[in-house]
Amino acid sequence: MKNSKTLLALTIIAIFTFQLSGQVAINTSFHTNRISDKDPQLSQDNLYDAFTMGAGVGVDYWFRLKNHRLEFTPELSYQRELDTRSEKLPALQASSFQFKFNTNIYPLDFLNDCECPTFDKDGEFLKKGFFISLHPGIDYGNLRTRGEDITTPINDEHFWFIAGAGVGFDFGVSKLLTITPYFRWLRYLNADFQDQAFNFNQNNFGVRLSLRADYVRNQRRRGW
Repeated sequence: MKNSKTLLALTIIAIFTFQLSGQVAINTSFHTNRISDKDPQLSQDNLYDAFTMGAGVGVDYWFRLKNHRLEFTPELSYQRELDTRSEKLPALQASSFQFKFNTNIYPLDFLNDCECPTFDKDGEFLKKGFFISLHPGIDYGNLRTRGEDITTPINDEHFWFIAGAGVGFDFGVSKLLTITPYFRWLRYLNADFQDQAFNFNQNNFGVRLSLRADYVRNQRRRGW
């Protein structure tokens, strides 16, 4: 699939680029969708209703403020929806690329100026690892019919804005690796299908694996 090959190429480029200068991370997620018409009087013919769940994969890069634990992980991801209808005629496929400027706030440790991984922070595990997150972003995607002998083919592209919030927790496995389970609630602000606007909310459950190759290299230079 063309989109999958494009994502793979972008991911490989991002990983090799980001590893040169800082922390790179990959994440995988499962999500559930809640879709409803803005006007209850409208007919329920929105084909996006077929997709109640899906999954995604992404790559991000980490940086932070110098003296406060306000951290940023701009992320590029690919998302695929699962057609959950009992009758799947015509066959539908929905997928999208997303860019989100994730912002993590550590309210219990906000004034900490340490740039070391969570594993390397001494004491108060909950204080160091818990964060609240914000997720502004954009979603570019496509809904289309698949297969042959389709009477009315559909090829609907969209460009939607995203707003969201969530929580997560950093578990430091080593000075190199941190595992972060997270929950995100996302709202697609201008979701529409064939000029009909609808409400689109998403619950996102994921795990992020982050590598601090730069931290390890710096420690080795210092004789660590």
